[in-house]
Amino acid sequence: MKYNYFELFKAYNENKDLIYAYYKNKPIERYSQKCQNDPNPDQCEDEENAVEESTSILGLSIGLFMFFFIIYTILFIMSVVLLVTNWSILPDWAKIAGIIAILFFNIPGTIFTIITVSVIKSGTKNVAQNK
Repeated sequence: MKYNYFELFKAYNENKDLIYAYYKNKPIERYSQKCQNDPNPDQCEDEENAVEESTSILGLSIGLFMFFFIIYTILFIMSVVLLVTNWSILPDWAKIAGIIAILFFNIPGTIFTIITVSVIKSGTKNVAQNK
């Protein structure tokens, strides 16, 4: 589960400076040549031993990481709000399935919860209107 919400949020917190520099269009200092096996990497004279550090977060570029982070945050919040606000009309199986889906199945789980709660909510409104 490399891309669950908690890992994304942890990666966001660990790389705030890098993300802010990216959005403010400032130079990103982590993208530089570093020497391998050298206690003082700032003075790398041998280009054979130089290694460029990447600016990726969880294997994604910064912009792509932020896109996924924002979309997943919106979906996560929306599914939690729908689940909590409609808790009284949901059957027990939908409550359990919604909680498990949100916590353990990442983006498909949040989408499943949103769809399930919306379908049950619209079904109960139709039943109430027909009476």
